[in-house]
Amino acid sequence: MTRLLLVAAVAFVAVFAAAGVGAGAEWDVYPGAGTPIQDALDDAELGDTIYVHAGTYVENLVVRKSLTLVGENRSTTVIDGDGSADIIQVSADGCRISGFTIQGSDDCDWEEKTLATGEIWDIGGGFALTPAQIDVDGDKVWFSFTKDGKEYDDEIMSVGDVYTFTADINGEEDVPVILCYVVGTFRGVESNIVQIRYLLFDSLALGIDTGDFAEETAGLWPIAGIKLNHADNNIVTDNKIRLCDCGIRLQYSNNNVLTANMALDNNRGIILRGSSNNTLYHNNLINNTNYNVHDERTNQWDSGSAGNYYSDYNGTDNNTDGIGDDPHQIPGGTSIDRFPLMHPWTGGTPQKGDLNHDNQITPADAVIALQLAATGAQNPAADVSDDHRVTSLDALMILQAAAGRIEL
Repeated sequence: MTRLLLVAAVAFVAVFAAAGVGAGAEWDVYPGAGTPIQDALDDAELGDTIYVHAGTYVENLVVRKSLTLVGENRSTTVIDGDGSADIIQVSADGCRISGFTIQGSDDCDWEEKTLATGEIWDIGGGFALTPAQIDVDGDKVWFSFTKDGKEYDDEIMSVGDVYTFTADINGEEDVPVILCYVVGTFRGVESNIVQIRYLLFDSLALGIDTGDFAEETAGLWPIAGIKLNHADNNIVTDNKIRLCDCGIRLQYSNNNVLTANMALDNNRGIILRGSSNNTLYHNNLINNTNYNVHDERTNQWDSGSAGNYYSDYNGTDNNTDGIGDDPHQIPGGTSIDRFPLMHPWTGGTPQKGDLNHDNQITPADAVIALQLAATGAQNPAADVSDDHRVTSLDALMILQAAAGRIEL
């Protein structure tokens, strides 16, 4: 072994040791009564792989350990959340989720209300909500929330935003009273109007505490197909998410990779809130009702040569290379997709080992292969040894190819 490869091998071993990644056990899950996937998740240990065979599973999953959850086939391995909560919620670091159709329901138990500028909505119990100003062109609403005349919040909300109005009740601070979601703003005859959906909590939250609130409302907004919640260094790939409030949602989750997923016919496609340094490419965002993507912070929405497909992208492709001539601005923050795709991503790479799709094999591809191996990913382009899995051996072979010592 050359000195270069020996150093690389030692580095790979060190990374695996630091991440605590081992070979792990393999679990097979088949359709049946109860919650077979969640049962396997609860029983599995760190580093295990849970292989879910084709079928339909009506479950809401919580992944609390670093492991791999993989479906037999994206088209035939279905997890249906039945509209009750997030379908897959990941609260652990270093997981890999792939190979599923994930579907739920966008029907939450919301009430609806239409208010005009300055109109006081007497919720009851001394609580009132007032849209002090409605900016129709900017889709912004300035809400004032009061109890017994005392103002608690002066909140600015955009269409599609959700906000929890809280108050001090019975000596307890910041008790949730109403969860409010702005559907749209409109021009009325005499003043502007806003349509909202809302949830009132337990007779205006009297007698409940914030802990109960967090538990009871965990899945009410938004119902996500896949949610990463305070979860870092995960890989979410090759999933189809449909008929959810939100396809994929990242909240306070960093350094994750989302690739080759399809989010279609949801209310929202992919949302990133409070999350940074995530990488998203080769995802298809198609006909999500309110918006395809939203990103409040700075994340990378392309691989360096290819980005994502957006059904609402209106750019041109004058050189017919399949990449839009103009970057796609991601709503919500400063992120951009520098290489938006003109057509939905259908898979495949120009060459095995070329994992960042720059038409050459470099040490950067070996690093990507190592990341995939550490989380148990099964990217066929990285499986250069043809043993039907991605391991450190593949990373070493890609590094050898980058040095010109072998051909792939």
